[in-house]
Amino acid sequence: MSVSTSSTATSPKEAASPSGVTVNGNHTTAAHAPAADDTNTHTQPSTLEKGSTTAEAVPATTTTTPNGIAIDPASFPDGGTRAWLTVLGCFCTMTITFGWIQSVGVFQAYYELNQLRAYSHSEVSWITSFTAFWLFAGGLVVGPLGDKHGPKALLIGGTLLHSFGLFMASLATKYYQFILSQGVCSAIGTSMLLYPSISCVVSWFYAKRATAIGIAASGSGLGGVVFPLVVRQMLQTDHVGYPWTMRTIAFLVLLLGSIACLTITSRLPPTPKMLTKDEIRKSLKDSLFVLVWITGPLAFLPQWLVLTFIVTTAYNDRHVDPNWAFYLVPICNSASFFGRLIPGYLADRTGSITMYTYLMVYTFIVTAALWIPVSGQAGMVVFAVLFGFGSGGLNALSPAVIAQISDVRTVGLRTGLIYAVTGVCCLFASPAGGAIISHSGYRSMQGFAAAVMGVVALLTVYIRYRVGGMDLRKKI
Repeated sequence: MSVSTSSTATSPKEAASPSGVTVNGNHTTAAHAPAADDTNTHTQPSTLEKGSTTAEAVPATTTTTPNGIAIDPASFPDGGTRAWLTVLGCFCTMTITFGWIQSVGVFQAYYELNQLRAYSHSEVSWITSFTAFWLFAGGLVVGPLGDKHGPKALLIGGTLLHSFGLFMASLATKYYQFILSQGVCSAIGTSMLLYPSISCVVSWFYAKRATAIGIAASGSGLGGVVFPLVVRQMLQTDHVGYPWTMRTIAFLVLLLGSIACLTITSRLPPTPKMLTKDEIRKSLKDSLFVLVWITGPLAFLPQWLVLTFIVTTAYNDRHVDPNWAFYLVPICNSASFFGRLIPGYLADRTGSITMYTYLMVYTFIVTAALWIPVSGQAGMVVFAVLFGFGSGGLNALSPAVIAQISDVRTVGLRTGLIYAVTGVCCLFASPAGGAIISHSGYRSMQGFAAAVMGVVALLTVYIRYRVGGMDLRKKI
């Protein structure tokens, strides 16, 4: 990929207003928005700058987001060395955050067969549920902190906490020790890595935003393939075992986290203000954001059930050899790698919300029509591939959808609000799924997951209709 620094040159408009955003006639910091084709373009003179005695009539081509936020696309470099280095760093954080938690199916099955075999499906799943909860719910605190103080301190602290938790997990022998090390300490570290890196990528890109986020998010697909394979192979090696498996992963986290700390930068300075209830209330009064706030967490609930129970479903209920069933996790995640790249590239042409809607409907169909009825090795592989592609695309486009309807000053807050609720859904999803399995069997749990995904698909279609109407050719 070629890198050009010429795109970072400032325009006269940027010189007047570093962020290039005009909200209600006043210059503010830059806003996240869709590509220029998504919006209505107009020209207006610049406003009177603070400290000036006269107002120069400098033309400023702006675009308007679905929420009426006016921005200057020229203020986003959409490339350059620092921008693409930030994408590289975010790729690394995605690998050791989302990529890591997508390996939960391997640990769920391993713990049930080994250290925690005396515990039920539901009890063991609390470890993986806490892992997801802290990754997502931590955003409610980490997001605003990143907006206020910048990314560096959070990235360094997250790298240290994530690796330390895994080192401690390598020494764990009791149930509560697995909860505290892998489910709490390591998971909080992943949250501190995830949110600053996403916000920094968004600050550099406008027209190529979905592509940039898709490239960065593909790191989670790579991690979701590498981690299960490495973990499975090392666990089966007698002279390595569980302790050195976890320590090896911890060293890998240190390496990739260090790369992220060196490469990730934000185009915008920190926002020097504290989070207030008024800011939260203002976001919650935005009905379009509230719809996204509802659909995002609910969409992840069935995805988390699949990631947690795809292995145990295969060998307990679908006649798949237990040793082979472990490979369903990397198969699913390898498909999600392409699901993050291809839809992200297409979304810059169709619009992020439009592509997100297509993927939501597609993932519902795959969950309902394949996961419930299929049986045997071939059927489970087909499901893993198709589902992985859809879920990967949904996770990659979610930040782009949030950015499209938000001002940059609120992206950290809004991402935190959405992911906080997602964390709560994940916290109870796996134990609830385990309870359903114990009471009614695997197909009842799968039917529950498909029903939730169906409701979310309908809500997403409504969001697309509300923003863009019935014309699917319109870039939204």
